[in-house]
Amino acid sequence: MFQIEMKTILTTLAACFLTAALAQNPATVKEYQKVFKTYPFSDPDPVARMGNIYPYFRFDGYTDKGVDQSWKVVELENDYISVIILPEVGGKIWAATDKATGKPFLYYNHVVKFRDIAMRGPWTSGGIEANYGIIGHTPNCATPVDYTIRKDFLDGSVSCFIGTLDLLTQTYWTMEIKLERDKGYFTTRSFWSNSTPLEQPYYTWMNVGIKAAGNLEFVYPGTRYLGHDGSNHPWPLHESNGKNISFYEQNNFGSYKSYHVFGKYTNFFGGFWHNENFGMGRYSAHEDKAGKKIWIWGLSQQGMIWENLLSDTDGQYVEVQSGRLFNQTDHTSSATPFKHRGFLPYSTDTWTEYWYPVKGTQGFVTASPAGAMNVRIRNGRLRVDISPLEDRKDKLVIRQGGKVIAEKIVDLKVLKPFADSVSTSSSDPVVVTLGDRLLEYNSDPSDGVLSRPVESPRDFDWTSVQGLYLEGKEFIRERQYVRAEEKLAECLAKDANYLPALTDLAMVRYRNMDYPKAMSLLQRALSIDTYDPSANFYYGLTSLALGKKTDARDGFDLAAQDPRYRGAAYTEISRMELKDARFDAAVDYAERSLQENQFNTEAMQLLAVAQRVRPRGASAPGPADSLWLSRIRFVNPLNHFSWFESYLLKGTPAAQKNFTSGIKNELAVESYLELAAWYYRLGLLKDAHKVLELAPSNAEVLFWLAFLDQQLTGSSEKSLAKAVDASVKGVFPFRPESAEVFAWATGVTSNWKPKYLLGLIYWSKNQQAKARELFEACGNRPEFAPLYAARAELIKESALQDIQKAAELDPLQWRYGKQLIQYYIAQKKYSDALRVAQDYDKRIPNDFRIRLLLAKTYLLEEKYAPCNEVLSKTTVLPYEGSREGHALYREAWLMQAIEKINGKKYSEALSMIAKARLYPVNLGVGKPYDEDIDSRAEFFLEGLCYEGMKKADKAASSWQSVTGQKANADINNLVTAWALRKQGKGAEGEKLLSDWLSQSPGPTAKWCMEIYQGKASAWDFGSEPDGTRVVEEMVILVR
Repeated sequence: MFQIEMKTILTTLAACFLTAALAQNPATVKEYQKVFKTYPFSDPDPVARMGNIYPYFRFDGYTDKGVDQSWKVVELENDYISVIILPEVGGKIWAATDKATGKPFLYYNHVVKFRDIAMRGPWTSGGIEANYGIIGHTPNCATPVDYTIRKDFLDGSVSCFIGTLDLLTQTYWTMEIKLERDKGYFTTRSFWSNSTPLEQPYYTWMNVGIKAAGNLEFVYPGTRYLGHDGSNHPWPLHESNGKNISFYEQNNFGSYKSYHVFGKYTNFFGGFWHNENFGMGRYSAHEDKAGKKIWIWGLSQQGMIWENLLSDTDGQYVEVQSGRLFNQTDHTSSATPFKHRGFLPYSTDTWTEYWYPVKGTQGFVTASPAGAMNVRIRNGRLRVDISPLEDRKDKLVIRQGGKVIAEKIVDLKVLKPFADSVSTSSSDPVVVTLGDRLLEYNSDPSDGVLSRPVESPRDFDWTSVQGLYLEGKEFIRERQYVRAEEKLAECLAKDANYLPALTDLAMVRYRNMDYPKAMSLLQRALSIDTYDPSANFYYGLTSLALGKKTDARDGFDLAAQDPRYRGAAYTEISRMELKDARFDAAVDYAERSLQENQFNTEAMQLLAVAQRVRPRGASAPGPADSLWLSRIRFVNPLNHFSWFESYLLKGTPAAQKNFTSGIKNELAVESYLELAAWYYRLGLLKDAHKVLELAPSNAEVLFWLAFLDQQLTGSSEKSLAKAVDASVKGVFPFRPESAEVFAWATGVTSNWKPKYLLGLIYWSKNQQAKARELFEACGNRPEFAPLYAARAELIKESALQDIQKAAELDPLQWRYGKQLIQYYIAQKKYSDALRVAQDYDKRIPNDFRIRLLLAKTYLLEEKYAPCNEVLSKTTVLPYEGSREGHALYREAWLMQAIEKINGKKYSEALSMIAKARLYPVNLGVGKPYDEDIDSRAEFFLEGLCYEGMKKADKAASSWQSVTGQKANADINNLVTAWALRKQGKGAEGEKLLSDWLSQSPGPTAKWCMEIYQGKASAWDFGSEPDGTRVVEEMVILVR
């Protein structure tokens, strides 16, 4: 089969060669170092944090001091555009420029300014950032990724491939950035492969920065926009103020903006700077990328502070984004039609997008790889403008009212604007077509409008069996496995025989290495429907994990009867056959798998190994690169397996270097471990050992080598000694295969390290009882502070002693000071918290994280003036969404104002309330628009002051200001109710709270109602929501 396909490929390449022989000026690619002013990140977290990003760690160090730093640059260039890529900054396409004008059509940030925005912290603005995995921004968006370059001498194109292993999903993504010799665009081709036997979360969006200045219009055809929560709203006219929000400058209201524009069948979007008659476009087939989004920081100071936080001189930017799904869903979107998606086992997705400048068209209404086109009717003339992306002679046809009113052959040149016009007096819709619908525009507003539902049935019961199951499934696809387990268990508590929940809960428990419980669920599922494909597939996996090979094969055989699992099941059968040295059967099933998914790299790898390890007969190929290795590299040149197999076949230093030099990503050791675990699952222990011999040395690698030594030679004394001596700092294991290694090690050494590492794996799999047992077995003798800091989070009963031990071992680590302060705050031991905060402020001066905690502990100790004093001398380098500094500042001033009101010092109180309204720059929070600030507490306190000063008119005006603000579902509704009572509308105030309580029957609404009715006093519901302390103090004034 493959030989025939290779002949086709070679024939095609030969044809391309004949065409390319006539080509002039091929595209070029070059690598070089370039110095950018850089604001680096630092301070990796040494403590294992169980949560949505484990086994990754965060970086917590940022600076406002720039330094010159040299970065690796890959530059692609043809006669028309140039593209700059930074492989060491997540492989980001840093800039793309129209060479004729020198104008970037992507935001070109001339500094590399990292700020705490992404999942792991560091992120930079501008260019194009590729995101794959569970959520943006990808864990690798600011760190080195794998990359390689390719020159195609046949067609004159050049490419840069970037990619890396995503540890959260254990999927590998690759993106080819390609520039052809004779086009005005570059393309990005994504290749994303789930090479695991489990469904994985599926999130992929391209995040593209473009500059905000220049009368920017977002060219986004649609009728609605979706929120992250799945809500839908009119587009482009805003539903409440009528502004045309497709223009950047019309978004001068509200806070941050996310518009997932929806409602029309389109293949393109872009932006156009009308002041410059210049724009950018992006095209992809609708089936490839249906989602399109706009992100705006906001035009108030709340958003505009990020202009200088993320760049020095390049101004504010906005983001235009493309996605496979219609919106970037948060969990609340699960209650709408716009849910999350899963990535099926051993499946692969690939798609291509086009990116380009748009020149001289005064805007555009449609776009494709042929170019961008604008169509306008002005003063009785219909004008067509085209910004071509390729040289082309073709027919341009204009129809109106179903009749051709003009047609001509046009001679288009790359990025040379074309314009023509024709007179018209009709108001009928216009259809303009270039060639065979290479570009087409229909002015009929109903053209392309979608009828897809945007709301779920209002009577759908989310507490029903189906509702609980769907929520559990959504949590699986968000990688929230603990919450998924809870919801699925809740579902099965209502109906113990609900088949989808049985199967998905079994999948979660298999993922968590709880194989007996997974098997129990699957047995029940199959007793309900013995042919269910997903139950059979996970029954096969679980049986294999339990050593029941016959049952495993039975499960996979039945799963293969269903097209959804056929390819995955054949892949697993092929692996079983290969492990048992049944080579013909292994090859047969791997090839069958490829018939289901031609890009299944897992199956190709099995075929490559089968070709290498099977006994060589007279007709067997010799030890050269197999055709399968070539095919793997054809679809993904960054595939590390293919280069390691070449090394095994050739055994030369050059082949070894080809393998090791290709692993350029930040966490290179994980690439080696992933590959070694792959060989281990096949029973190829020598190959796994050889991989790890070449790996960077760390404790996990060394324990693996000792384990493999024991398996291969029966002796591991020397290699185990090395492993025991190695540091475990920064080692965060998560693979089930590594659990086998550490479980072995705990049986042959009394050292605490394998227990700690195995405990981390069990903890990450939500097996907390086993994790606790292992962590407790580590004892209190290790001099490794992160052990105690992590154990304090796992074992709450001994948390204080463990945090103190961590702090004792590393007294200058701010994280342990923070952990200790937060412990005392949670225990409401505020004087102890203050003592520790003062101590750490002396140990680590000017650390804004410690100083914010110091300010908070002063506040909790009711020492408001010292709190303000600390905040006035603290400079916060903010992160996205940060508001703590300002919240503390506001609360401290309002608390002092309340004290002054109690003392009838109303003028001083008014001065303090005025200060509470300010947004000091040093606290890292920009001021929102006035109408977006909830100032009900401030207005009410001012009213009390004026009331005490006998200024009835001003007091009444203050009460009116309170009730004039929107009543949100928060504690300030009580303030609104008080103000209504001050206006003689006490019943109306009670109704406001009663309605809130019926709609949101939580502790906050309950407390507010009881306070209003005089039935309660202090907050007694656990953690206090924002603003509680201020409102609680106001109770005394009102009563």
